[in-house]
Amino acid sequence: GRGKGPKDLNFTTFKEKEQGKRKNTLLLLVVVKCFSFFLVLFPFSLNVVKFKSFGPFPLPWKSPIMGYETESIYKSLRSTLDELGYHQALSFDSLYLVKALVADLIQTTQSLKHYKELSQKTLSKCNELEVGLQPYKEDNARLVQECNRLHKKLIAQKDNHEDAQKELKFKLRQSESEKESLEFNTGELTARLADVEKECLKKNQRIHELQNVILKRHPHRNLTSSKSTWGGKGDSAVTFESKLKASTSLDSTVHLLKQADSNTKALRGEVKELQQRLDNKEYVIDNLQTKLNTRNTEITRLTSLLEGGRPVAAVIQDHTGDTVTHPTCIQSQMFCTCNDKPAAAQAQGCRFTCLEQRNSQLEKKLKECLRRQHDAMQHALRLSDKNKMLEVRLKSVEQSKDSEKASKDMTELQNKISSLTKLIEDLRKENQNQQNQGRYTKTSLTTSKSERESVQLREKVEDYKILEKDLMSEIDRLERENTLQKTYITELEYKLLQCLNSKEDLERAVKVKDALRRDSKEQEVGGGGGTVTSTTCDTEHRFEGLIKERDHYQKEYAFIVDKLTAIPLRTHTVSRELPLNNLSNLILERDEYQRQSESLQHVSDNRSDTVHCELKRRLSDQGQEISHLKHKYKLLEQEYADMSSLKTKYKFLEEEYRREKAGFTSSRQEPFTRDEETDMSARRRGGSPNIGTGVDLDTYLNLQEERDRLYASNVKLQEEKAELLSRLKRVQIDACSMNEDRIRSLESERCHLISKQTELNSRLGELEEENRGLKRKLYVHENELSEERNSLNSIRRVQEQTDQALLSFRKTHDNLESQIRELKDQNCRLDAEKDSLVTQVESLREDNARMRSCMMSLDGQKDSILMTLDSKIDLISRLERDMCSKDSKIEQLEDRIAKFKTTVDETLNLNKRTERELKLANSEVERLKVELNN
Repeated sequence: GRGKGPKDLNFTTFKEKEQGKRKNTLLLLVVVKCFSFFLVLFPFSLNVVKFKSFGPFPLPWKSPIMGYETESIYKSLRSTLDELGYHQALSFDSLYLVKALVADLIQTTQSLKHYKELSQKTLSKCNELEVGLQPYKEDNARLVQECNRLHKKLIAQKDNHEDAQKELKFKLRQSESEKESLEFNTGELTARLADVEKECLKKNQRIHELQNVILKRHPHRNLTSSKSTWGGKGDSAVTFESKLKASTSLDSTVHLLKQADSNTKALRGEVKELQQRLDNKEYVIDNLQTKLNTRNTEITRLTSLLEGGRPVAAVIQDHTGDTVTHPTCIQSQMFCTCNDKPAAAQAQGCRFTCLEQRNSQLEKKLKECLRRQHDAMQHALRLSDKNKMLEVRLKSVEQSKDSEKASKDMTELQNKISSLTKLIEDLRKENQNQQNQGRYTKTSLTTSKSERESVQLREKVEDYKILEKDLMSEIDRLERENTLQKTYITELEYKLLQCLNSKEDLERAVKVKDALRRDSKEQEVGGGGGTVTSTTCDTEHRFEGLIKERDHYQKEYAFIVDKLTAIPLRTHTVSRELPLNNLSNLILERDEYQRQSESLQHVSDNRSDTVHCELKRRLSDQGQEISHLKHKYKLLEQEYADMSSLKTKYKFLEEEYRREKAGFTSSRQEPFTRDEETDMSARRRGGSPNIGTGVDLDTYLNLQEERDRLYASNVKLQEEKAELLSRLKRVQIDACSMNEDRIRSLESERCHLISKQTELNSRLGELEEENRGLKRKLYVHENELSEERNSLNSIRRVQEQTDQALLSFRKTHDNLESQIRELKDQNCRLDAEKDSLVTQVESLREDNARMRSCMMSLDGQKDSILMTLDSKIDLISRLERDMCSKDSKIEQLEDRIAKFKTTVDETLNLNKRTERELKLANSEVERLKVELNN
């Protein structure tokens, strides 16, 4: 026990050894007494047998066989027996046996005295040790009390530590739930941002459509400015068309996936809330269970201890060890009777009886204390059983509470979902408000850049997928256009050759045109020169614009490649298959919810490294290919536009050439008509006179002079025109060489595109297979979602059942609280009784100490009394032996008397027979006398 120290254990072992020694001495005394008694009786039995065999009244001293040695041995042995108090008769046959027995008896008595002295010494030492152990016992009690107090403090500290730890865990769970709710809100906001960006794209598409309409209405405007504006925004008409098609085709699927994501997220939030509540209840139950366990351990520990820290068994052992009588007393009680005791022995017996009565009273009190202790233990066990029942009921009621709260939360969440759907519909209608909110959220959600980039990359990947399909169709279309362009280029070359052949005709036409325009003003001549120079300037400007557009598209391609490479790997994986991976991630989180986060991160990193690298490489390759194809397609469009512009210019020049040719022929036939003269005079003078109305020679000469001037000016203009034509020819030759180079590059690119088309077709097949696998996974996930919904319905039913159990539990809880109060009152009463018992035990201890002191004095008296009793016992044994010898003699005499009686009876019978015979004889004598007398 906890109350026993090492000193108590040593003391108990020493006591046990002393008790064993006492028992051994008692056994030795009993054996010796029985043996001596047997020795005393044995010779008398032998003598009796001899007396019966030898005849009546044989005496031992009348034996004829008796020497000198035997007589001396007999005399010494007889004297020793008389000294010892054995006065019985002694035969010669048993002489040596009695001698040996007497020697053994003397030796045993000496050993008995020796052992008595040893026992007295050991008892004195034991008493001294008990007196010295008393302060150690008090120290042990004090130390046990301190240990109990420290144990209580330690238990309280443990409880406080566990409470603080559990509170921190609870706060951590709350923060995690808040974090998840915030992540859910950020996901919703990112989805809104994606919708806003799509609407912005639609509006940009609308703006570009309006720009195209404006350009169609004004075809002769500067094309480079419009192209530069489109290039500045970084999107062409084809990309916007593809994006619009993608948005229209994926609206339905994205909407469905968003609904599924929102449903799964809502269910996940509900499950996590329910899990948090269950964890809270389990935390409360665990806390109560630990408190109950600590209370039970304290009850068991305190019941195993008595006042002063001593265990019950040790106290009982102490009392029983003190009240056990001395073994000599037991021996005296065995061999003595009340009638033969003297007065001193009777007084000593009265004292012993008083002590035994006092000891019995103390034992009764101890038994009552133990009985009360046993009752308290039974009561504590009953309380523990009741507590267990209450815990079971508490668990059931808490489950019912949780189910009821979960059903309420489900209804609230459903209402929230319906309200959120309405809000989403309203927000879709308000586009401008969403744009403002999008700007605000872009500025506020700086932390969610990675998510936004992932959304953008997802959209880009979807756009790239759609662009692949569009590019494949465009490649086919470009091949067709390429063939047409080749035929068109051949036609243009043929026409250019015709133009070179008809150079002389053009020079002539120019000369005629100059001759005709001599009559026009100098301003118009300057204007005509400006138009010719403007054509060359326009071509140069167009080439410069094309070069600028090429540089711009190259820069845009480099920017897109840098942006794609700058994005981390996870965004690529998420953007690739985001809507389907959301469902798979939810299911994985449901299955692997209780695993450790570190192992999951390690495994996911090891798995995703290779996958991320492959996906990054694929995305970069696809992005490069798509951007390369896009760039080539834009170059082809530019070249096609240049070719169309050249075609229009060529047609315009042909028409001008035809007009000039027709005008030149008419001017050669009628160089000076009246209409022209009137026009010339009207232009010079501002009037409209007619030549046929009386014109002088002076006027006619003046007109001729003017005609000559105009002819000279026309010659100059023709020379300038020839120079301009030579320049134009050079420009056209350079343009043709550039076009040929471009055509060759386009043919090589076409071959390259055809080779890549096969690769893209194979990749598209692989992507279609992946799409089918993902559709299968989506079907499996939908089935799992339906199963989860069924499980949620079952949870609601359980919640309804637990609600009913909650009401019953509350009633029982109130009853139990009242019972607990009553039990606390009873505990207070038991504590008061315990205090009273403590005082009683202290008084009993004091009495016990007094009794021990009395016992010490009584032990000394007892030893002296035992010595006197031993001497008296020896006398009594001698008397008993004498009585036994006398009884044997009396029996012999009685046997002899019985023999004499038999002989007397026989003689009497003979006398009677003789008397009868005498009577018969007398009667016969008288009869004979009578006969004689007759």
